[in-house]
Amino acid sequence: MQQNSSDAQTHKRQTAAHKGTAMIAAIVSVFKNQKSLFQLLDVHNKNEVDEGAVIQAARQNPEDLDRIFYFKNQNRKCCREGYPLHKAIELDLGIDVIKSLISPFAIRLTDNLHLGWTALHRICQNDDPSLEVLSVVLKAYPEAAREKDYWDRTPLHLICGNRRASLEMVSMMMKAYPEAAREKDIHGCTPLHLICGNRRTSLGTLIAVLNAWPEATRKKDILGGTPLHLICGNRRASLEMLSTVLKAYPEAAREKDYWDRTPLHLICGNRRASLEIEAVHRSTSCV
Repeated sequence: MQQNSSDAQTHKRQTAAHKGTAMIAAIVSVFKNQKSLFQLLDVHNKNEVDEGAVIQAARQNPEDLDRIFYFKNQNRKCCREGYPLHKAIELDLGIDVIKSLISPFAIRLTDNLHLGWTALHRICQNDDPSLEVLSVVLKAYPEAAREKDYWDRTPLHLICGNRRASLEMVSMMMKAYPEAAREKDIHGCTPLHLICGNRRTSLGTLIAVLNAWPEATRKKDILGGTPLHLICGNRRASLEMLSTVLKAYPEAAREKDYWDRTPLHLICGNRRASLEIEAVHRSTSCV
């Protein structure tokens, strides 16, 4: 009887040992099959991303949030250096992924070997920027609204030139750093110049940027163009938009750019409506 009892206990210990070994092997297998944060984000489009796995990888390896990687570029021709947060924004991943990739250090990083962009610059340049993502990233690092990239562009410059940007996005950026409306980029453009050249902007957005610093209507870019020149060359701009810029600085109707063109020249070359031509011509005659 004692022998049988001893054999039974030995069998139980062996069974428990086998189960423990199997569990350890299963856990090791899971970790071996888990992709790193880099592997999960090193893709060409968002449809290739497992967002849940990205969030899990960020939690398990937080040190990777602040590391620089060489990710595949979306044009498939080369690789580009970047950080996980920047790559996730570029891929237009969900808000939960973006939140999981934000760290006190990562939110301040710029892609120094590429464009000098912060995460906020990257959002403002996205093909389809998200107001929610913009709000989360801006709240995490408000000072990013003051940062300039290698072309001296603030995030406000980029959002004003973005054809998919909404009035709410532009207003959010101006509220974060009102002085950005006065800044010029390397091409001499203020945010108002970029709004006037944006073919999909709205009258409300134009008015908001103009009211932030009306003096911008008098400023010329490096090619001698005023905002009125740009709005007159913009085929999608409405008569109301043109009139708004013209009213702010009527004398701009006589200003000449690098090629000695007045805004009237640009309207005529742009085949604009007769009412628009008449409005600028009347202003030219009166000043």
